[in-house]
Amino acid sequence: MKATIITIGDEILIGQIVDTNSASIARHLNAAGIVVAEKESVGDDRDAIVAALRRAMDGSDVTILTGGLGPTKDDITKRTLAELFGCELVRDERVARHVRRMLESRGIAYNDLNRGQSLVPACCTVLFNAHGTAPGMWFERDGRVVVSLPGVPFEMEHLMQDEVMPRLKARFALRQIVHRTLITSGLAESMLAERIAGWEAALPLRQAGRCRERNTEPQGAEMPAPAVPCDPGRAGGYFPLPVVFAPFLRSIAKLMMNGMERNTSVPTTTSHV
Repeated sequence: MKATIITIGDEILIGQIVDTNSASIARHLNAAGIVVAEKESVGDDRDAIVAALRRAMDGSDVTILTGGLGPTKDDITKRTLAELFGCELVRDERVARHVRRMLESRGIAYNDLNRGQSLVPACCTVLFNAHGTAPGMWFERDGRVVVSLPGVPFEMEHLMQDEVMPRLKARFALRQIVHRTLITSGLAESMLAERIAGWEAALPLRQAGRCRERNTEPQGAEMPAPAVPCDPGRAGGYFPLPVVFAPFLRSIAKLMMNGMERNTSVPTTTSHV
């Protein structure tokens, strides 16, 4: 399963703020077995938002947007989504009561702009934002999901954890992705690449959500190429973890021992899962 992350806001494009939302969203999705295929940033421009959304929906099962949900006139994400999905904006009473209470508790006037925060597309499922005034929105079309979240990182994180991820796990049959990182020292990157070239060459190539076997092995590779089966039926084309990493870890250990015997810098490895 693939996902696209779109961050919206002129302030991102001009470098006024650093986009931390896409990294946080990617971590949530990856932990649930959803592959982030693309990340894109666009400004507060209707045509740019629509174009990015259409590209994302053509290639991904899940699209998550952040930003453009504030009360000011340049925040156009909500109106743009209503147009794209063909529905009107309607007042959500629960959101309206929440926004009013939140603003009055802070001594902020409840004006027409703030009232607009309770307007949501009639065709979406409202994701209640207990920590801010902009609710999240969940859309579905042709089996694909589009989620719009506020750009404030704290509010976005709350909605991803409490609303979006539970819904995605209930909506789709997901498989977990496990990453293992090996940290080496005392060996230049290019030298290590030469030694594991055979192993890398044997990994299945992923193409359009599938994998195909690759049997080419470079001459002179120090690390033997493991027999890695290509199994598209397993987790959308991912190869079995033990089959891939067992020979890799054994070969790294062998390289370390060789380095010790040659009195060269001894590589050390640390694994993270």
